[in-house]
Amino acid sequence: LPVLEQADVDFKSEIEGSAHACGHDAHTAMLLGAARILSEMKDELPGEVRFFFQEGEETFTGAKLIVEAGGMEGVDAAFGVHVFTFFKDKKLPIGTFDMTPGYRMAGCDTIYVKFEGVSGHGSEPHLEKDTIHPATMFVTDIQSIIAKNVDPQQACVLNVGRFHGGTKANVVSKYTELDISMRYFDQEAREAIHAGIR
Repeated sequence: LPVLEQADVDFKSEIEGSAHACGHDAHTAMLLGAARILSEMKDELPGEVRFFFQEGEETFTGAKLIVEAGGMEGVDAAFGVHVFTFFKDKKLPIGTFDMTPGYRMAGCDTIYVKFEGVSGHGSEPHLEKDTIHPATMFVTDIQSIIAKNVDPQQACVLNVGRFHGGTKANVVSKYTELDISMRYFDQEAREAIHAGIR
């Protein structure tokens, strides 16, 4: 991820401004470890075992490619593993493998919002249509979408991870763009949030 990694460890990122902050290194190690162990005991296993690295898991593109390529044909069961340090407000000890039934990982949508106005000189804001101010109000207000439109028992998150508007201090911004990450477990909650944003 484009995050400055400040950990002082041997395996920290060697690329300035990029961090191992999303678990992909751990996911790779876990799958390779499982592949090694299960390959060493393949004669004891009835049937076939396949190992998949699912690229783009947060955008659902990787799973689609695996299915389209026939990777799931003839599969009786699938097991996914993900790094997760907490579950239902409890911290899991290192080395713990938890198989509590029910939902584990939230669905994820990325929502792109673009405000369009009329640009001009900052000395005459009354003649233009600024986009930065309404975009900031929107960012503040979207949290109320969850509070007022979603069952309080449903866990949902809206995170504005990118906010870009304007070109110079003395120019009224014609465009302001936001990238929002939404996490949810319930499809009705998802639809309510999308409707509220629209």
